[in-house]
Amino acid sequence: MKNTSENTINSKEFVSKEKYDKLLSENEYLKQQLNELKRLIFGSKSERFIPRDEAQLDLFDNPEEAVPEKQVEEITYKREKTAKEKKQAVRAKLPSHLPRVEEIVEPEIVEEGSKKIGEEITEILEYNPAKIFVRKIVRPKYA
Repeated sequence: MKNTSENTINSKEFVSKEKYDKLLSENEYLKQQLNELKRLIFGSKSERFIPRDEAQLDLFDNPEEAVPEKQVEEITYKREKTAKEKKQAVRAKLPSHLPRVEEIVEPEIVEEGSKKIGEEITEILEYNPAKIFVRKIVRPKYA
């Protein structure tokens, strides 16, 4: 009796050992597949050629058909654009009732024998506390 029960236990162990080995090999196979898929999805990629699948249907019907060209009309004309005159900015004159302080700025270098040909005048509105005046700067021009 002891023998038969031991045989049964041994046969169960043998079957379970076979199952165990089978499960281990299946587990290894699945791990390899998982690693391969991870590498394909998350691994570094380079451009690769994907062969055309003949079972795949085309999105557009007959893309090889040539589209007839439309006749192109050439339109020629000459556009004349008139140049607008630019308006010079004109400063408003400063009030004449304000006192004026005249300041003459002579050129640093004036050649002997030069004659005065005009003046350039700039008026600037100045403000000293409790006093407003116009400072007039005169720059003689020589030729």
